[in-house]
Amino acid sequence: MPQVVFLFENAPAKRTVTAARGTPALEAARRAGVEIRTPCGGSGMCGKCRVRVKGETVLACQYRVVSDTEITVPKNRDDDKTLRILTDGQSFTHDRAPFITKRFSGGTTRVYGGADLIGSEDGDTSEETYGLALDIGTTTLVLSLVD
Repeated sequence: MPQVVFLFENAPAKRTVTAARGTPALEAARRAGVEIRTPCGGSGMCGKCRVRVKGETVLACQYRVVSDTEITVPKNRDDDKTLRILTDGQSFTHDRAPFITKRFSGGTTRVYGGADLIGSEDGDTSEETYGLALDIGTTTLVLSLVD
């Protein structure tokens, strides 16, 4: 079975996994514990799972492993603390600090929206924060539950 080595842009780490011939690179990545974003569920429609194989950019969900391969995964741009937004030909940045926060004390977790208390939960649920991410594109609507 071919070996697939995942390299990371601007990072010395790498992960290796064996995969049967014909296995999608995305599946091999998941088995190796490598996170590659696929808002379209791996259908090849969004183009967000771009990786480099032999100097060429390919979609991880469409590329099939046929021999020993090195795949370079680009830096995840979501690690940035600010988000650049383009609208009406103008650009501005948005602080990505969470609006909803939780603080545990005295057996209760208090939930805040900005500086306002908006609720409370019994016990320590401070690590259980979920949200929805909605992307309204030109031809596609994607909704994701985010932990």
